[in-house]
Amino acid sequence: MKPAKRKTLLQPFLCSAKNRFFPKERIPFRTLGVLVFSLAVCVTLYMIGVKVIAYFHSQNELGIILSLKIFQMAWITMFAMLVFSCMVSAVSTLFLSQDNEIIFAAPVGKSDIFFMRYVTTSIYTSWMMVVFSIPIFAAYGTVFKAGLLYWPLMLGTVIATAATATSFGMGLTVVLVNLFPAKRTKDIILYLSICFGIFIYLIFRLMRPEDLVNPDKYGHFIDYLSSLATPAAPYIPAAWASNLLSYYLMEQKIDFLITSLLIVTPLTLFVLGEWAMERWFLAGFTKSQESFGGYRTFFSRRRYRRSSLRWTFLKESKLFLRDSAEWSQLFMIAALVIVYLYNFKVLPVER
Repeated sequence: MKPAKRKTLLQPFLCSAKNRFFPKERIPFRTLGVLVFSLAVCVTLYMIGVKVIAYFHSQNELGIILSLKIFQMAWITMFAMLVFSCMVSAVSTLFLSQDNEIIFAAPVGKSDIFFMRYVTTSIYTSWMMVVFSIPIFAAYGTVFKAGLLYWPLMLGTVIATAATATSFGMGLTVVLVNLFPAKRTKDIILYLSICFGIFIYLIFRLMRPEDLVNPDKYGHFIDYLSSLATPAAPYIPAAWASNLLSYYLMEQKIDFLITSLLIVTPLTLFVLGEWAMERWFLAGFTKSQESFGGYRTFFSRRRYRRSSLRWTFLKESKLFLRDSAEWSQLFMIAALVIVYLYNFKVLPVER
């Protein structure tokens, strides 16, 4: 019964997509134009990627390591962009969509709604990144002369990484909207954009890109090569994907442990997202609506205390949380503090 119910929820999306790309009684010139343009962009990206990677590949071992480091950074950047795009889209589809009232009136559970929004959000936010990243990763397979198994492995890895980013982004969105007073769309988008910028800033700083062009920092050239070859951020699914494909490009072998992680992680995050949806969605949906918050205005007399300091603290705390310009700056300052502490940690004080 549940698969049929979920298929029914997806019918409006499927019908609108069909009518948009394949209209009845008309030749889909717009669709053909988009396909031709996308194909031209993909071919251009592939040719540029082959030329650049071939140049690095021709520089002996150092060039190969640098090309794989760029490969890893491309995966991490793609994953971060997918998470941010999914979170922005999930706010609109889960909490601010105009058809929510119609869907909530139907006899469907919150898990069914989460599945429907998950499928549509995945397609909306991931298709462009997936389509235009495949030529870059295909260029690596061409230059490294990977076998036929590389192509389905690469495609499956891209899809698994996109599914992981969508599952993580949607689950995190449900939690954030439940925690923060994000009653207006601009506040939500501002918060998510700041989080994305801080995330990218921290990731690239912690990867220490200055080491890529500073071999003098190391006592021996072997130390320099081993530092470049060390995987960055091994706890991020995008790093798993890059390590899996890099290992296959170099050794023509598959790491089944990483493959299992890439398969299990999106499924696990999806189940956790369904659980978060069941637990916190209604509270978050209530907070996302424009209202005066009366359920917090009235409370028992027994909680009243004649303490001016306590009420002043509560007033200032609420003013701070309600003003997105204030608490967003706090996150930026925290990111700067983390980066500066990290910079002090890696300073060459022994010189």
